[in-house]
Amino acid sequence: MFAPLRNRVFAWLWIGVVASSIGSFAQTVGAQWLFIQDPGAATIVSLVAAANALPVMLLALPAGVISGAFDRRQLMIGIQVYAISIAVLLAVLAWSGGLGAPLLLAFTFLVGAGLALQLPTWQPSMTELVPRSQIAAATRLDMINVNVARAAGPAIAGALMAAWGVPPVLAFNAACTLVLLAWRRPSIASAQRERFLPALRSGARYVRHEPHVCTILVRVVLFVAPATALWALLTKGVGGGP
Repeated sequence: MFAPLRNRVFAWLWIGVVASSIGSFAQTVGAQWLFIQDPGAATIVSLVAAANALPVMLLALPAGVISGAFDRRQLMIGIQVYAISIAVLLAVLAWSGGLGAPLLLAFTFLVGAGLALQLPTWQPSMTELVPRSQIAAATRLDMINVNVARAAGPAIAGALMAAWGVPPVLAFNAACTLVLLAWRRPSIASAQRERFLPALRSGARYVRHEPHVCTILVRVVLFVAPATALWALLTKGVGGGP
């Protein structure tokens, strides 16, 4: 299971993705806590969670096409520079006291957009970093990353908020994102790429006519939809809703 971690490049990138994901979950908790005492806290807290998840739903297919059309290392670095810029600006606004609810939701959506682009760029990159025989193990390690980040991110955010308040949590997200800039794979010459809309249609057509992929997607939806509803109820409860 841990064989892919013997590959130094994969190990460092996996650690970077774990750190970035932890920062993202911590940022969501910090953003929600900023308005926990607001009269409309239940609504704001729920909207923060929605603004964080909505970009993944809206941008997953376009992001997949983009990840196949450009050098993944350069794209990953560009995404991280974007994510760091947004996280730093969010932290500065929180420190200055100029972060209102509409601005917070807008920045949360922008952070989620970076995550939506990062996921389909990182996951196919695993096939370049490990032998074919280790791809299944690398995929399982990626799933561990998600669960570790979901557990550790909010816990770290809570500790930071208890000691220093919310702004350091947002700065922590920016610091975590920096780790992924260490990827030093040489750029690969790009082959001729399919145009964006035809590529999007080809992907949708493949999914529609491939029964195994359809089965996997149905199972994912059957699990994720109820789980997401549970997270929404929990965050609303934290915000003081009924």
